[in-house]
Amino acid sequence: MTIRTLHAGDAGDKALIEAFFDQMGFEARAFFNHGDGNRRFMESYMDGSCNEESVHWIADDGGKVAGYVFLTQCDTGIPWLGIAVAEYAKGRHLGRQLIATAQDWCKAHGRGGIMLITHQANIRAQMLYSGCGFKRLGNHSSGEVLFYWRVPMPMPAPAAQ
Repeated sequence: MTIRTLHAGDAGDKALIEAFFDQMGFEARAFFNHGDGNRRFMESYMDGSCNEESVHWIADDGGKVAGYVFLTQCDTGIPWLGIAVAEYAKGRHLGRQLIATAQDWCKAHGRGGIMLITHQANIRAQMLYSGCGFKRLGNHSSGEVLFYWRVPMPMPAPAAQ
């Protein structure tokens, strides 16, 4: 399995990510793609009509998408994250790998951290985020749980004596 950038405008990638959304079960649709919002966002990215700076990655499992993660509002100091893992791939630490990919991007591009929200009933995701260094900040105005990850600050070098 390879985590790689999802290429906007690529017909093959578009078919892969559409199949990923099509296979989502009830829980994934409820927690990640409620009202088809994230699918519409992905489609706008793929067709070039997205008006937000974003970056998208997929976990390519031999021509099938096992997971999808994106950062949006990347032109700000703290982008927002969305993530989903295919049912068959859960329990293999793929979510951790996808989040690490987004965290590495933030470090490399000088961002201060990552924000995300998740449904209050999505306990599995909340445990994942906590395990990846995110802190629960409370509830977002939407009623969902708000999490924040801060890019670790380098320790200053000791003063020379």
